[in-house]
Formats: sequence, C-alpha cells, structure tokens
Amino acid sequence: MTAFQGTLVSRILALGLLVAIAAGVYLFGIAPVQREHRTMDAAIADASMALARFRAMAKTRPALESRHEELSRRHVATGIYLEGATDALAAAALQEKLSALIQANGGALRSIQVLPARTDEDFKRIGLRVQITANLESLFHLLYALEAGETVLFVDNLDIMAARRPRRGDGAAGNPTLTIRFDMFGYLRPVSA
Repeated sequence: MTAFQGTLVSRILALGLLVAIAAGVYLFGIAPVQREHRTMDAAIADASMALARFRAMAKTRPALESRHEELSRRHVATGIYLEGATDALAAAALQEKLSALIQANGGALRSIQVLPARTDEDFKRIGLRVQITANLESLFHLLYALEAGETVLFVDNLDIMAARRPRRGDGAAGNPTLTIRFDMFGYLRPVSA
C-alpha cells in the first residue's frame, strides 16, 4: 500500500468515524429531545383547546344559574310534593286528598292504613295502603285524577277483584262492583329544596 492510499484510508476511516459520532449524537441526544418537544407541543395544544371549551362553558354559568333559580322557584310553587311539616301531617293530608278523590269519583273507601315513612335518597316517602270498592268506570276516573293532579303520586301493588259475580240480566253486569287494593305514595319536599 502506498502512502497516498494509506492517508486516503485513514481519511475515509476518520470521516466514517465522524459520521458515526454525528449519527450517535443525533439518535441518542437530539432525536429524543425533539420527540419529547413534539409530545409536549401536542399536550399543550390539547390543554389549550380544553381551556377554551371550559372558558366558553364558564361564560354560560350566569345564565344557567338564573335558569336554575327560576326552575327552583317554579318547582317549589307547583306543589308536586306532599304538604306537611311532619310525616304524620303529610300522611293525614294525603288521606284527606285520597278520600275526597274517591268520593268525587263514585267509589267508597273501605280501609286505609298509613305505611311507615321511608327515605329514598334525599326524599321522605309517605305511603298509604288502601282498599276501596268502585265500579270500573269509577276506578278509571280515580286513577286518572291521581295521575293528573299537581302532586306527584304513585300507585303500587294494584289488586283488582270482582266483589261478586254478576248475574245474567243484572244491570251491573257490564260495570260490576270491584274491590280494589293498592299502595299509594308521594314524597315530602327535601330539606335542601
């Protein structure tokens, strides 16, 4: 090998070593920093978009609060809850209301029993176990009156039986007298309302 060839080989080796060092610095020093920088830029962009959405939502807060107050006032005024300072007073008011509805719709109250008050989440549930006699039309009107009233009432465990078997030629054959048993309940206004 000549001297010229020896210096050429050493220069090529030096150049290769320089390229290898430069590639190593890029792969192990610069590239990870660039990847981390891109990741951080994406996270900042996502956070900026989320912040913009939150700021837009925050601008609607006063309108939502006023709407909430309006609905709360209207909700309190509608009377959807049972009235009464105590469970017993609410049950008595519910008994009066039910008795009046039964009489107004052509039924007859046979028995009524106050069920123990129960707490469902923040609400106090006041219930009655009721037995009445009425014909099918009266029952229809009674259930409609319970559903259409302002106070929200629920009927559960509805049991309907014919009080007696109608005979042929009996005028009541088309609308027999029924014995109806059911549980009815409503809720007291929550303390926080």
